[in-house]
Amino acid sequence: MKYKISESYPSYYKYLYLDEEKKGTEDFKKLDESNRRDIDKYIRNIHIMERLSHIREDIYWLKLRKELANKTGGTSIPVEILGIRIGDFILVSFPGEAFAAVGLSIKKMSPYPFTFLSAYSNGYIHYAPDKEAFQKGGYEVTNCILAPEWQETYEKEILRMIKQL
Repeated sequence: MKYKISESYPSYYKYLYLDEEKKGTEDFKKLDESNRRDIDKYIRNIHIMERLSHIREDIYWLKLRKELANKTGGTSIPVEILGIRIGDFILVSFPGEAFAAVGLSIKKMSPYPFTFLSAYSNGYIHYAPDKEAFQKGGYEVTNCILAPEWQETYEKEILRMIKQL
């Protein structure tokens, strides 16, 4: 990457360029041009590989969604959620990467002052964006296997569970 850092003398020390200039040769100049072309190709290839990996990941998630829809009739994803209470402390689980807004919403709904959401518990169903994130889109929404209504369903179930603890 040094060929991108020093515009004037990327291949070697400055005095060697000056020496070459005195001699009337252009070996370093030709080397620099060749190296810059190769680096530009390399960087373009990195960008192409990154795009391909995103396409491959999108295909993976589409296949997973289809597989889940076939197993469940497309209406639900079976997950296990748990809740424990120790005094005023409540811990509820979620088997994925729930957005912070989901945990904050559960804290607000809970009658207990110390209510927390433990994500990545009892399985993993990947990203779980909140309602607002679904409207904005983005990487996590694209790779989410849940419908936008999941949060409301989950919160109702968690609130029912908290009341039983």
